[in-house]
Amino acid sequence: MKVRLSPRHLAVLLYLFSMLPFILPFPGVGSDLQPYATLVAVCILLFSIRKSIEVVNRNLLYGAVFLTALISFAVLCLGQISIGAIRGFFNHASIFLVPLAFFLVTHRFGYQEKVIKIFIWVTFAIAAVQFVADRSFLSFLVSNPRFSSAGGRGVIGLSSEPSFFGVSCFYFLFLAYKFEKRPVFYMIFISVMAVLFAQSSLGVIFVLGFWLFYIVDTIRTRKGVLVLLLVLGGFALALTLIEKYGAETRLYRIFQLFKDGGVEGVVDSDVSAGVRMNSIVNALKEFLANLFLPAGYQTRIGSGYGGLLCELGLFAFLEIFVISYGVSLTFKTKFAKLLCFVLFTFFMFQNVQIGNPQILMIVGINLAQKRAPQKEGTPVKREEVCLA
Repeated sequence: MKVRLSPRHLAVLLYLFSMLPFILPFPGVGSDLQPYATLVAVCILLFSIRKSIEVVNRNLLYGAVFLTALISFAVLCLGQISIGAIRGFFNHASIFLVPLAFFLVTHRFGYQEKVIKIFIWVTFAIAAVQFVADRSFLSFLVSNPRFSSAGGRGVIGLSSEPSFFGVSCFYFLFLAYKFEKRPVFYMIFISVMAVLFAQSSLGVIFVLGFWLFYIVDTIRTRKGVLVLLLVLGGFALALTLIEKYGAETRLYRIFQLFKDGGVEGVVDSDVSAGVRMNSIVNALKEFLANLFLPAGYQTRIGSGYGGLLCELGLFAFLEIFVISYGVSLTFKTKFAKLLCFVLFTFFMFQNVQIGNPQILMIVGINLAQKRAPQKEGTPVKREEVCLA
């Protein structure tokens, strides 16, 4: 019996491996992120090779990341070939391939709201079991799971560690904001999941940043004012509950450090926060020491955008602009877009994986909804189309 993959089947797989990029460890890779989303993206582009070329030719942003992908390949060939170097190049290739695949899929099938909701609920259900009953529940599905068997720490969900789980919830918020049915409910739901289950200082900061973007984008409407009141009330309630019932949790300790010494107090006293801050400083120092030229992939950099700058030098600014701009298109008002662009860029200098397809799918979907290929003549509709 022959199994043939149609474009719709590939689209399902693209959503699956982009929403859940840490699952099913790939043999011999050994990294947290798995390559499946990028490999599926390659298949989708091969199915639509002419349209892919047309999009790259007509869209300056895709042309820019195609150029950086070529430069990253040249850097790979000129340096020492190793597993780490191949992995570094793969991240840069993903920045081109995954958003382009989502551009084509969204243009053809629309924004798959129901599919995204299914994966959000799956993530919540697994994290809930881990939080309540067994912290190792389904951890074998994830590459290099890092979690504490004792209480006081967050759970990993379907990510490699609690901080990655918290950041994944941050990316889910951008997708939920585009929902046509009950977007506010899902955004609150995802935020609670990030704070309660992940208990990551990085995740909490990112989630608060998203709500700032959202409030700025909607505050002029009655709905925006209501959401602002709900967020402030929910935040006050969360702090009260944490102080009363969560004295043994890491989230409580971070809150106390921030309360006593501000951001500096958290960085100085919390090992994880200090490591993340030092990684940003070290990345910028190396970028300057290399005189803005590509340094290749031999040194592992614990900073998202900082790693891009060290690896590709000045050329990485093209990737940084495309990613931050693509994500900022989630919002409607110019000020919200600008605020998102600036703060999201700052956030991405933290210890995050820029090759994470969760980010790249947001970019591809936003660019597709902003402008469809001219040959088609009509904008992308946000209608639900069954992919199965």
